[in-house]
Amino acid sequence: MSLFKSAFLNLQSAILYVRLAFAVAALGSAERSRRSLEPETMLVNEVLVVQNASKMIG
Repeated sequence: MSLFKSAFLNLQSAILYVRLAFAVAALGSAERSRRSLEPETMLVNEVLVVQNASKMIG
């Protein structure tokens, strides 16, 4: 039974790392696009990306 529990915990960790990688990629994408936008639009985009990243993480 402990083998299944260990495999399940490893799967959960892998899923968490994948979700974290997507969130970091989204933040990086926002940073790149931020440089080419107007200041008002930059703030709105950053807020939206942070909200989306927090939803992806949990």
